Amino acid sequence: MLSGFCAITVSIFEEHDYKLHCYSGENVISEVYNYLNQEEQRISTILNQNKAIIELTEEQHNSHEMATKSSAQSDPRRDISATLPADIWSGLSVV
Repeated sequence: MLSGFCAITVSIFEEHDYKLHCYSGENVISEVYNYLNQEEQRISTILNQNKAIIELTEEQHNSHEMATKSSAQSDPRRDISATLPADIWSGLSVV
């Protein structure tokens, strides 16, 4: 029985976009598994690079500060929710 799959990895960074990968033929599950393993290795290599971070501009820093403060004020659970078990918050909603 013949079957197939098609996959593509995309990134906001053009240099990390990858070509479309298509396969049609026998042993599709093995081919999917092999492809995913190869992509995992390729992506891990990219993510494991130690590169110096680019400092935020003053405008970006201010924007981040405003978003963080605004978010914390709009959700009173924000500051304490990380210290409590997740099931406490399930079923509750902020009005």
